[in-house]
Amino acid sequence: MPIGRASTSMRRRGRHDRQLALRSLLTLLPQ
Repeated sequence: MPIGRASTSMRRRGRHDRQLALRSLLTLLPQ
């Protein structure tokens, strides 16, 4: 089982989710 690959993929996913959340918050905020 490629544990290293799984961990890296999970880390990447977390980063992506964070970026998406930040973008959504910025768009929701009244400029």
